[in-house]
Amino acid sequence: MVDVVPKEIEEAKEKISGGDYLGARNILLQVKRNFPALDDISGILAVCDTLFSASLGFMDCDFYFVLQIPPEATNSEIEASYNKLTSLIEPIANANNFPAAASALRMVQDAYSGLLNPEQRKVFDDKRARKLECYASGILDSEATETLCQTHENSSSCESSKMGTYKAGDDMITDAEVSINLGETQPQSSCLKDCNQDYYNFVDARKRDIYSVGQIWATYDEEDLPRKYAQITWIDESSFRLFVSWLNPLRVTAHERKWYEAKMPVVCGVFNLDGNVTAWVEPTLFSHLISAHASEQVGIYPQSGEVWAIYKDWRPMEWLSNPKARKECRLEIVEIIDGYFNLSDVVVKRLVKVEGFKTVFRRSMDKDSDHTFAIPAKSLYKFSHKIPAYRFSGQEIDGISEGMFQLDHLALPNAIPVPKPSAAEAKSLKHKWSIAEFSPEQVWAIYKGQDLMPRRYVVVNNAVSWNKVSVTLLEPFPMLVEEISWVQSNLPLATGSFKRGETRLDLDLSRFSHSVNCEKMGEDQSLYRIYPKKGEVWAIYKNFDGSRKPADVNSDQCRLVETVTDFSEESGVMAVSLIEVPGWNSFFQRQQQDGYRVSHTVSRKEMIFFSHQVPAHTVEGIDDSHGIPKGSWHVEPDALPLTISTLELSCHSTAFMLF
Repeated sequence: MVDVVPKEIEEAKEKISGGDYLGARNILLQVKRNFPALDDISGILAVCDTLFSASLGFMDCDFYFVLQIPPEATNSEIEASYNKLTSLIEPIANANNFPAAASALRMVQDAYSGLLNPEQRKVFDDKRARKLECYASGILDSEATETLCQTHENSSSCESSKMGTYKAGDDMITDAEVSINLGETQPQSSCLKDCNQDYYNFVDARKRDIYSVGQIWATYDEEDLPRKYAQITWIDESSFRLFVSWLNPLRVTAHERKWYEAKMPVVCGVFNLDGNVTAWVEPTLFSHLISAHASEQVGIYPQSGEVWAIYKDWRPMEWLSNPKARKECRLEIVEIIDGYFNLSDVVVKRLVKVEGFKTVFRRSMDKDSDHTFAIPAKSLYKFSHKIPAYRFSGQEIDGISEGMFQLDHLALPNAIPVPKPSAAEAKSLKHKWSIAEFSPEQVWAIYKGQDLMPRRYVVVNNAVSWNKVSVTLLEPFPMLVEEISWVQSNLPLATGSFKRGETRLDLDLSRFSHSVNCEKMGEDQSLYRIYPKKGEVWAIYKNFDGSRKPADVNSDQCRLVETVTDFSEESGVMAVSLIEVPGWNSFFQRQQQDGYRVSHTVSRKEMIFFSHQVPAHTVEGIDDSHGIPKGSWHVEPDALPLTISTLELSCHSTAFMLF
């Protein structure tokens, strides 16, 4: 119980009165962190979220936004959300000491009555569909955008509408994402110059509105591969956690029972739904949907057209006596030609990586090897896991042929080699770490996230084995309003203050990118301060000025910069733009303009636009015949962004004389 109301509550009231709901929410979130026992803080946040949801651009008041539910929500889901919101908002409205609380309560009541009545809901859905179609056209077509903007007072309000966010649980979701969630398809480029850029976004198949009770999903196991299966039994909308029941494989033969008892993964066969083995899990644990609904048993087998990983050196009897040996086995990728049916063999064809692409694979054409073969029905345990895949028609990207696959890199095994620079580029910077180089309390950057860039930080706990380290994830501790908004939008933060989180992981040494030199802060030294230092190379989002919105980042390009000053709170950091050395993919030099270097001052509040540090070292002497100037940077290829811009940083760039 907190007796004194923080002054920030009054500031939030002023912002709500002025219509700045997002600004009010950021303040209230900070209050909740600092005063978790404050009376009615959750209710005050619910008022703010409801007002904000109702203010979004393409509808006067979207009932689904207000109740924080997907358009396909059932009556029971509508009622559950209504009961939760009214229980939070009613005490605030009755106290009559918070602006617009009564209005927020009426909005929730109107949304509830409008959606619970079938006839009214149909009328609303039809109107919403027309509005959403116009809204989507405003994003994708300049003429339609101009028409949509006529409903606003000026172009800035239209931009606010397009890039607005609304709350769903503890996440902030962009309007642009809403159009995808509701079935609108975003166009993809038909010609991508950077062959490492992904075409299909597998994250779309794991968006929040996809999940529903009864679904069966493949989830990641302790080896970070989708080898476990779970059925969703309940969804906590407030924190968006999923309550699941784990599936257990049906063991028939003695070998199957021994395999399971040895705690080795089983991904094919018949599985039982075991309601006694349950757990709360985060949605980030989910890989791909297996079935929308299932009875007490479900059969999971490779089917034609799918892509799976299989064990290359299949030695099941040896692994039964030494289970650890399985983890050292290499995996290979195959396409299922003839799927499993009624004890039939599974015919597969090997896939190999397409040169120049990180996640694109094609059928093997090696005449010296048997690239098409059958896996007997009795050997289905040879399958390691299914890999979500997109099959190209041949029209999407230059250099891509019909029948090639883009694979979800999160499900790709570490044993699959990644493209390496040519011998002429010299050896890769990626270090073959040994366990002796790790010690407790060190901070490291690790490869993680959709694009596997080193923008997450961990603190080392201890060594687990000769090739694994126990770590604890560091979580952002935002302080500026820009940082809070960034984090609430679920965007990765690579600079600023971080605190030790609750998540512990055992990571293979290959997941570590580089050690981080950071400063500890706070009375108990519990905060870690991470900013660019002089003489480092960082990736930074290409366009960052006052008009930038967090939602822009997901599709933004990056460029590389060299930091030429240390960071300071007053002046930020000075960065020099880098460009590729012609003919080389991992060598970069300072960009010049009329003999001057192109530099940019990145202010304190703009630090959020740094994507991640790129390990690099300067080249002091290479034969001139290679065309690599002295002082160039040789960067780690694995840390290069998928899309690197060759344009200047922004209009804020300035030129400095090169000495």
